[in-house]
Amino acid sequence: MVRSIFIVGMCKVFGVGLTFLVYVLVARNMGADFLGTYLFGVTLISMLGLLSAFGGPVVILKKISVSGGLSHKKSNLYTSSTILLSLFISSLIALLVFVFGEEFFDNLFEGGGLKEMPVSLCLLIILQPIILIFSEYLKGVGKQLSAVLLSNIYINGFMLLYVAFSFLFKVDLTLGDLFDYQFIVAFLVVITTCYFLFYRSKSVPLTSLVFLKKVLYLGWPVWMANIGGILLSYSDVIILGLFENSEAIGFYAAASKIALASSMLLSVTNSVMAPKFAKYHAADLDLKSLFQKMNNWMLLASIIITTLLIVFADFWVAVYGEGFGQAALVLIILASGQFFNLALGNVGYLLLMTGEEKIFTKIIVITSLFNLALSIVLVKEFHIYGVAISTAICMIIWNLWSAYEVKRRLGFWAYSWR
Repeated sequence: MVRSIFIVGMCKVFGVGLTFLVYVLVARNMGADFLGTYLFGVTLISMLGLLSAFGGPVVILKKISVSGGLSHKKSNLYTSSTILLSLFISSLIALLVFVFGEEFFDNLFEGGGLKEMPVSLCLLIILQPIILIFSEYLKGVGKQLSAVLLSNIYINGFMLLYVAFSFLFKVDLTLGDLFDYQFIVAFLVVITTCYFLFYRSKSVPLTSLVFLKKVLYLGWPVWMANIGGILLSYSDVIILGLFENSEAIGFYAAASKIALASSMLLSVTNSVMAPKFAKYHAADLDLKSLFQKMNNWMLLASIIITTLLIVFADFWVAVYGEGFGQAALVLIILASGQFFNLALGNVGYLLLMTGEEKIFTKIIVITSLFNLALSIVLVKEFHIYGVAISTAICMIIWNLWSAYEVKRRLGFWAYSWR
């Protein structure tokens, strides 16, 4: 297990590093205003892509993990049915964005530049949930490394090469150029993955009405949790887009991406441990010891990482270039909230993998709505700092609430002090 976490962790670090370098290059060469508008587009793609997946990725991960690997035919049916459902939903959402996108974007950032590339944006919204589904399928069958390569490295790596060479040879980039190239890479990744999963393995993609109904039934509570998660994870950028300009989003996003890097360890452990949670719970094994041992180490790591982020906040934001100094306080606020996310972050996946989707959905939805309301109130008075405060407070609330529900429903706390 330690070896798996280490290998996946190194790949996650590499993937996050690639993404971070893309943002740094964009910030240094194009400024906070351009970075803010670009990251708003990235946020929109991620948010709508997750919404379009309808909880299917978690359903696939859970069903394959619990059974110790479904039969090849059943795995195929679950995966294909989930892809078909997500394609239907994402196509509808993409169509709405295409039709009403220009009017919507005109009301943001005092007429920001997202209206330059609605087609690229729409196409990426369709591809994003497919990548999520393939990634969770690979985790479920024990191929965590392949899942990380698919979701974190391939697209980010090619984006870094494109941005680096463009700036090296002094090619003027527009937002449309970045998203057009991202779509081309994402499309090639999806086609290549389909080839290896279906054609090369001589497996014909199948679906049936029965499995579509199963995905709808099982995915519904997860989808509701995802809606809450979307509000919790992305409402900060959306609120800033409505009340501030793109430069403010650039400052906030710069700090946010550094703070989120601290949760990389959580992402690594979730990739490896989520299937184990489902297996241990289904087989009535010692889930308590597995969970507490992992969280004891996570607590130690969270203390070290958060201390480094807060003490050296000015140094971290300076990586983006001159003029990003005001992002340091945002980083300190967000890192404080991320401490609880990292120290207790496995509680969410534990609830999802042990049949407690409904209570997890309740936690996420209520906390997210509170975050949305609090952000609107605070942004008017404290601007980007108000949004950061709201995000941190709600992150603390949902993690502590989830930890309490783990104790109440599964019978043990997140930590063992013995």
